[in-house]
Amino acid sequence: MKHNLPILLLLLSIPLASVAQQPTSSRSAPSPTANLGQFSMSWGHKVYDNEMFALSPTDTGECAVDGSKGIVYCGVKTGSIFALAIDTGRILWEFKTGGSITGRPAVGPLGVYVGSSDGCLYYLNFETGISVWTSPYCTDIPIRGEVTVFEGQVIFAVATNKIYSVKADDGTFKWAYNRDRPSAMSAEGVASPVVAKGKVIAGFSDGYLVGVDLNNGKELWASDLGADLSGAVDVDATPVVVDDRVFTGAFAAGPTCLSIDDGSVIWTSKYFGISKVDYSNGNIFFGTSDGEVISLAADTGKLLWSAKLSTSSAYAPARIGRHLFVGGDQGIWAIDSFTGQPLVLLTVPFGVKNSPAVWQNMLFFVGGAGTVNAVNWINR
Repeated sequence: MKHNLPILLLLLSIPLASVAQQPTSSRSAPSPTANLGQFSMSWGHKVYDNEMFALSPTDTGECAVDGSKGIVYCGVKTGSIFALAIDTGRILWEFKTGGSITGRPAVGPLGVYVGSSDGCLYYLNFETGISVWTSPYCTDIPIRGEVTVFEGQVIFAVATNKIYSVKADDGTFKWAYNRDRPSAMSAEGVASPVVAKGKVIAGFSDGYLVGVDLNNGKELWASDLGADLSGAVDVDATPVVVDDRVFTGAFAAGPTCLSIDDGSVIWTSKYFGISKVDYSNGNIFFGTSDGEVISLAADTGKLLWSAKLSTSSAYAPARIGRHLFVGGDQGIWAIDSFTGQPLVLLTVPFGVKNSPAVWQNMLFFVGGAGTVNAVNWINR
């Protein structure tokens, strides 16, 4: 484990204007009258070296914040999860799993739940990093995406169209739900499960969004979002539930709004390869695999604005106040969610191919060069 000055910190030690750049973009939104904020480095660590000759390394690991304990947990592709002090970045402990960590951990009362591509779910004590459970809960399939904790259950997805629920206190099996592998074109994408109104909502690589009973995993409804698609049918945008509506999307279908009661489609809109959405004040915001950030009216799907960033893909937005923070090939863009105007670009070596975690005015993220970082957003 390496604890010294990270690449990002070295870059930010030079004048801010040289790395926090006015981004180039094309957009369909009015220009703001002023730049509304800037980034300021808080701390960072280079925690691993990429493989030799890696031309464009990527790390889809993410961070989760426990503000009550002053800890942020970050998982990385080498399989380690780090517990760090929010304010100073001091590394409290590191735990090494047997695979890679490709999604966001989940905070529990005694520590953090983390899934790994070694097929195991771990529950680690916040003070020591030692397992709370007698042993991890292990499957024979890599765990993908975010881990969800709700009312004594830990729910997670694996790579073969299956979701599991285990008991949060001791890690024993509760139920599982699975679907057949897709016959249509698919990238084997899986959306992370979420819980709302007594249901677990999850997307699968066969194009279906499914609602199952939280208590026993029995299917309540299944909606085919991949029907009649010529491209990849995967429902790989993690659902977001607002009141009685669910927002998600199949890769080639674009954003879709459904009823949480029966899975019926309310509206759909055509944007390619959408991320998990952010919801605020009646609008949704998401990135696309074409490098756009889009805002739609949540009730109707009507386009409000779009911004094309200089990145191949735009990842799921995080939010502080009116500002969105979107990862991509060059780093993190700050965008005014009212207008769609990109305000400033935080340059990060090999980009940020994930969604930052937010606590107060701080962003926590994993960089492609093997770094774990925290920056402050300063409103002007």
